[in-house]
Amino acid sequence: MKRGHEEVEEGAEATTRTNKFETERAQGLAGEANGDGGVTPATPAGEPQASVAPKPMAAAAVAGGAKGGETVEALAVQVGSLKGDIATLEAQLKELQAIHSRLIVEHSGIAAGLPKSRPPHDPSWEIHQNPTNGSSYYFNKRTNASTYDKPADYNPRTKPDVPPELNAKGPPGANLFIVRKMRRGEFDDFDEFDLREAFSKYGTVMRCELTQDPATNWSRGFGFVSMSKAEESALVIKMLHGHLLAGKEMKIELTKEDGRS
Repeated sequence: MKRGHEEVEEGAEATTRTNKFETERAQGLAGEANGDGGVTPATPAGEPQASVAPKPMAAAAVAGGAKGGETVEALAVQVGSLKGDIATLEAQLKELQAIHSRLIVEHSGIAAGLPKSRPPHDPSWEIHQNPTNGSSYYFNKRTNASTYDKPADYNPRTKPDVPPELNAKGPPGANLFIVRKMRRGEFDDFDEFDLREAFSKYGTVMRCELTQDPATNWSRGFGFVSMSKAEESALVIKMLHGHLLAGKEMKIELTKEDGRS
């Protein structure tokens, strides 16, 4: 009887060991499936098993992916904004190019209408003849300089052939006394040619004279202009008196014999 009882106990113990081995084996297989190296923490019976937290590296990968998505989205917004700026700048560039082309055309027209510049001329230069050999030389009355070579600033203008009837006084009320306001000792190259051209815009110029300094041949800044009609002289006074002509203020009035007070 005793032997039989011991056999029963040994059989029960073997069964328990077998069941424990099967349980541990099942838990090991479940751990491998969960990726935790085959170690599954034991939990009391009836309690739900706690979920295993992701490893730190896996969490960083998830966070990095989310941040990368946000960066791509922000860059896409910036690219769209830059494309809009480029379109705006291109439109502004086309507008500026159109303005530039228009200004070039306008400038060309204005430049074509400007008077041609002429070489400088010092009226103090005179041509003399050497009594010894008969050769010509240049003498400057203002500086007393002399040279056989033509000076760079000696470029006299050729006087036009003015008919006698256009080089005389005009009718009563058509003769003007003119003054270009200049400082004492001041000279410029404004001459009778320029004066006649300016006054011809308002009628027919009969006479045009500027008084010269005999010591230098430079204009003293005053003279006489006669128009063909009294109405033309009145128009000249209206348009030019008190205004600038070649940078100098003009004073224009009738001569004394024509009624200047």
